Amino acid sequence: MSGGEDGWDQDFGPRIDLGARIREILQIYPEGNAILKELLQNADDAGARVVRFCLDKRQHETDALAYPELAQFQGPALCAFNDAIFTETDFTSIQHIGDSRKKESVVKTGRFGVGFNSVYHLTDLPSFVSGERLVFFDPHAKFLPVTAANPGKMLRLPGNPALTKVPHTFEPYAIFGHQPGEPFGGTIFRLPLRTSDQARSSRLSTNLYTPHRVVHELFESFMAEAGAMVLFLKSLEMVELLVWEPDASAPVLLHSVSVSSPNPQASLRDERCAVLGIVERAKAAREYPDAPLELEPYLSCFRIEIRIESQSGEHHTESWLVAHGLGSNQAMRMATDPRLARLNLLPWGGVAARVDKVGSNPTPR
Repeated sequence: MSGGEDGWDQDFGPRIDLGARIREILQIYPEGNAILKELLQNADDAGARVVRFCLDKRQHETDALAYPELAQFQGPALCAFNDAIFTETDFTSIQHIGDSRKKESVVKTGRFGVGFNSVYHLTDLPSFVSGERLVFFDPHAKFLPVTAANPGKMLRLPGNPALTKVPHTFEPYAIFGHQPGEPFGGTIFRLPLRTSDQARSSRLSTNLYTPHRVVHELFESFMAEAGAMVLFLKSLEMVELLVWEPDASAPVLLHSVSVSSPNPQASLRDERCAVLGIVERAKAAREYPDAPLELEPYLSCFRIEIRIESQSGEHHTESWLVAHGLGSNQAMRMATDPRLARLNLLPWGGVAARVDKVGSNPTPR
């Protein structure tokens, strides 16, 4: 081994095997409806009011694709929409496994950025559209012309010549009202379901999700917990589950969950986000960014109504009493300890009790 002109030889140092890291994450994060929960929580953190999950069973065209290897990902996919747009910080954060910029926010539940990688239970090539940009992640670095150091692609859509040169690349994203090439007022994640051939060679997971399994495991188990799932979210008011059959012109709604206030004079969003306002004011009052927050104990109680509907015609409305706030005593002391300031701890907790349930198929209270 010959040295360089300055006496130093070659670059050397620790490296991260992205495939191995993702496999470790998948062992920690359960599959099933936990995948939907992570996408739901990320949307809530972004301030979204509406989330839609659609199982797109269609086979999209493959004649005019940007890269030949994309053909195998033009089949059935789970698509997830929310009505929030990525910020520049979001685009940076989602590129870092376990080092998310959400750490900088004490009020974002999914702030560590690891949970998003649960999507690799379903797919080897996740992608998303947000605002004007389309992003692909290729951890294998074999489906796109990318390297292990930068295993993904991002492109701006409006006016991009690729829209007319390789239009079938963008066809699967014409969903939830999005027209490829036009700025989009939201975000769409597309997760092509891993095929049996892909499962045999995947370095991420051998897990195989068929469209039938998505509906009967992911969707049905999600709906079984849907009411409790939305209780402590800050922004979301509507979640819908849909299926787009291969020969259909539009998706069909299977289930929906909506959240509202029984008091027409009350702002549900203000009630749910009250703690956020307190925290933001405390952050603004700090003398320097890493200073501990000066917080006072706080408690709020309010009622919410959760309506759950299914394609079968069954529906019911649950009434809940929710209490949440900022704790005191030891929890507050930990959160305001200068030695722990960089951890962004927040003594925020909540509890809820269902007080009523009425509908077409109610269960006893």
